[in-house]
Order: sequence, then structure tokens, then C-alpha cells
Amino acid sequence: MKTTTPPLRSHPRHRTSRLANILGAIAIALNDRLVGAAGLATFDSPVDHATAGAAVSLLRWLPGAPMPRLAAYVGLSQSAAVRLVDRLSSAGLVVRRREHGRRQVQVFLTPLGLAAATRIHRRRARLLERIVGELEKRDRDDLLRISERLARKLPEDQWQAMHVCRLCHFRSCGTDDECPVWQVAKDRPNRKRP
Repeated sequence: MKTTTPPLRSHPRHRTSRLANILGAIAIALNDRLVGAAGLATFDSPVDHATAGAAVSLLRWLPGAPMPRLAAYVGLSQSAAVRLVDRLSSAGLVVRRREHGRRQVQVFLTPLGLAAATRIHRRRARLLERIVGELEKRDRDDLLRISERLARKLPEDQWQAMHVCRLCHFRSCGTDDECPVWQVAKDRPNRKRP
């Protein structure tokens, strides 16, 4: 008697592979919308790309971030972060300050930079809320529950948590203790950065 294998689509390994593949496609499509033609690319230079937009977004949340931390959070080397801050400063979006008694230069948003961060957060929220708003309430609730569980798996430490959340609106998740990424990362020591 000939044995038959179950259809590929019902095989557990295939279902996991299919889920991972679809999730990857969703991540790419969302990223394209957030930083592409409908997202950051519509902004004036220099915040028309992900790294500059992330720096402005983070500085709204963390005013006065020291240069090394800002560099790590947006995934740049120290020298690349200096060049980025130079561009943002030339555009009137940020200022550098060295507080009395501090060795590191801190970066702050100007009023123009704060306005840019607000526009970035609004555009991001509109794009994402439009997509999830098309789901039924029950599906949104399920997706929120699952997304929170997945988000808790993302950060290895606080540096990476800040990198993951670099374009987030810092109060959309509530307080820091309500953010699923920060809940996990806050007690993890930071790994050495290159």
C-alpha cells in the first residue's frame, strides 16, 4: 500500500516556514512604506532617510543624548554620527552642547528639530494605523497580543532596545515600563560596543 505524505501546507515545519516568510514580507513592506516614497523620503533633507529620521526621533525622546550613545542607538560609527549631526546642525535641527563638568558632547533638538520629529511620528502613526485599522477589532487585539510577545524577543540589551525603538513615538506604548521591548531590556547589561 502506498503511503501518502500530508500536503505540504499542513506540515508543521512548512507552516512555521510560511509564517516566517510572510512575516518577513510584511516587515519589508512596512519598512518600505515607513522610509520609502510614502514615508521619510517625503521629508526635506537631511531627515529624508532612516538614520537621520531615527536620530531626530530619538532626540525627542532622549534630549541631550551624548554622541556615543546616539551613534550606538542609530547604528553608526562615532565618525559617521558626527557627520550626521553636522548635517542635522547645518539644517538647524539640532545643537551640540557640552554641559559644565561633562566630557561628552550632548545633542539637543532645536524647535525646528522638534517639529520635524513630530511630523515623523505623525506620518509613521498614520501609515501604520491605517494598515492595522483595516483589521477587525478581534484581529487587532490578537495581533497586539502576539506583537507584544514578539517584541519581547527582540532586544539583547538596552543598546539594542533603543535601536529597535529608534523611530517609535515614545509614548505610544505608554510608560517605559509598559513598552514590551524596554520591559525585557531594562535589566539586561549592555554588551561592549565596538
